[in-house]
Amino acid sequence: MIQLSFRTRRQPRRGYVLVLFAMLFWVLLGMAALVIDLGLSRVKLRQMQSATDTAALAGLQGELTGPDDRIESRWLAAQTFHPDINQDFETYATQQTELSIVDDSPPAGGVLEDPRGRRWAPNLEPNTDNVSKGDLEYLPGSNEFYARLRHSTIAPVVGVRGDSPPLPYLFGRATVRTPKRPSDAIYRGMTIKSASLASTTRALSMGPTVVTPMGDTIAGVEFVATLSEWDNSIVHDIQPGEELTRYSVGDVAPNGMMPAASSPTGYVAIYDPSTTEANRIAGFGFIVSGSRELGHIAPENATSTMFPAINASSPPSLAEYQQLFSINGDNFVQTVCLSPTPVNEFQED
Repeated sequence: MIQLSFRTRRQPRRGYVLVLFAMLFWVLLGMAALVIDLGLSRVKLRQMQSATDTAALAGLQGELTGPDDRIESRWLAAQTFHPDINQDFETYATQQTELSIVDDSPPAGGVLEDPRGRRWAPNLEPNTDNVSKGDLEYLPGSNEFYARLRHSTIAPVVGVRGDSPPLPYLFGRATVRTPKRPSDAIYRGMTIKSASLASTTRALSMGPTVVTPMGDTIAGVEFVATLSEWDNSIVHDIQPGEELTRYSVGDVAPNGMMPAASSPTGYVAIYDPSTTEANRIAGFGFIVSGSRELGHIAPENATSTMFPAINASSPPSLAEYQQLFSINGDNFVQTVCLSPTPVNEFQED
């Protein structure tokens, strides 16, 4: 029997990669253009968020120390984009950026220029009447201060909100073109918004009193008292050599077995002698000429962050922390901090 075998020869197929590349090149180019635009918008959004964070903190500090014209928070927000800008920034910065497209031929997507030759910097409207959803808004009843910065299609309102036009597409302008309506997506641009909320909260850490090289004194913890002593406005000087570089809730209180201070003024580390392992600091108070100032808000040298215990050999237990935090915080020092911004802040106005 004769067996016949056949070998199929694989035919060479060259050039397929080149064809696929030619077909996908423009898709990949368009995607890359959009990625660049979205990346740039992300950088802009991060700058905007830094600006509103700064403006919210400065604005709340200003409101808590008296009537505020809000120039400080507006200037600090502008500095986020332009560090060298001075407090006369209104003559330079404006949210109403004038941009014109001088070349609109794809695939380059257009070249933008500012006829004034100036760099964009935010000019938050003061909104001193606290109109809802304004650039800067203070809620006195809850000690909350909002700062908002927007690129949107909403018309600005002088003195209240200064929305800038949406961010234009740059590299991706040719990508977002549509056959029937080429202008809508292109000239509408990207709407982005940043919002920050500053509020008051219990101070969890404080520094000692220090004198700066310029001779300025930064007030800090100088006295110590038990909870019962604090209720009776009795505080003690900290014993020499017992001072700490910082004080935090949960730390062992410094030794203050000194005679009661006479007409003291300053910050007090208040400790709870009933904690099981040691006298743990439960909070901080502020006393003026021997009288407690309840609800005092520290303008500096205090933070809502609780640092790890200095006494590493004897850290607080979870039960001790719960005991310390269960103490009413109304008698303790408050400080300004950034709070989580409600989700509805980022919804369309």
